[in-house]
Amino acid sequence: MIRIAHLSSWPACAETKVSALLLRLSLIGLVILIQSCASAPQQRPKAWIDAEQYLQQGTQAYHDDEYAQAADSFSQALKTYLSIDHYPGMIDSYSNLIETTIAIGNYALAHQQLEKIEQLMSDNHDSNRQTRVRLLKVKLMFNQADYAQALTTLQPLLPEFNAQQQLQNRNSNSLNIISSMARLSVTTGRDDADLWLQRFQQALQPDQPASARYQALLLRLQAQRLQQQNKFADSASRLEQALSLYHQQAYRRGIAATLQQLADLETRQQHWELADHYLQRALQIHLWTLNQHESIQILEQLVGINQQLGNLQSAENFALQLSKLKSGDAAAR
Repeated sequence: MIRIAHLSSWPACAETKVSALLLRLSLIGLVILIQSCASAPQQRPKAWIDAEQYLQQGTQAYHDDEYAQAADSFSQALKTYLSIDHYPGMIDSYSNLIETTIAIGNYALAHQQLEKIEQLMSDNHDSNRQTRVRLLKVKLMFNQADYAQALTTLQPLLPEFNAQQQLQNRNSNSLNIISSMARLSVTTGRDDADLWLQRFQQALQPDQPASARYQALLLRLQAQRLQQQNKFADSASRLEQALSLYHQQAYRRGIAATLQQLADLETRQQHWELADHYLQRALQIHLWTLNQHESIQILEQLVGINQQLGNLQSAENFALQLSKLKSGDAAAR
């Protein structure tokens, strides 16, 4: 039978050695503990974590076309960044909030927000963020058909191109700038419209994969240009390709905009029933995204088209819906 000796029965010298060993081990453990505490990563402030989470939630909601939720999250992020005087966070949150406001067609509020963000940025020279705010102004002006002012605002941002019309000094805002100029040129029928379409297309070269949304926008602009040239079949083909790209992403605003272009194309050819069909599909999307501005425009078109078709009851129904929307009684989802 194996027996375990008690410490009290050991010789005195052995007991002393054991005590010294235990003391040494304790000191080593204490040193390790102190070192681990000293080297542990410092916890980030809760305010930073909260603000970043609000931004992430808002960005996801925006991409899901949940604009009310996106606006709320961006507003919370802005308040949090303001509370800790964090300049980059303030500007990013406010820029995202303005983009959301434009997306739902609340242009009066967007103008007010742009004035406030410009005041915030008046003493700062962050060129990248200043460029983004300027592009938001261009988008707002374009949506309100203020093309002359949009062009004046955009021109200082235009990049350089080589002899082959290839973009020089590409940066994170380049595609946004080029696509904005292409939209302005095509929409206003400028002489350089085809040139900017070429530049936009080359900026979407295969070795630098771009968002499918930019690809779809290029197709829509090409379709618009073809319609101006009375090439209706080719224009319709481009729009169907764009619509397919948007459907793959379930991108509501892109789908609605393309349906409206298809309706405009059919209206140009006096195909009233097809125009009515496309506009009613677009209307459902704009009502879902709570875009009152676009919904009102479509309803006005539907009233006129149904009067043209002799569908007087439908025209009356659309007129009633239009009246309710203008009075602030927006249709619920």
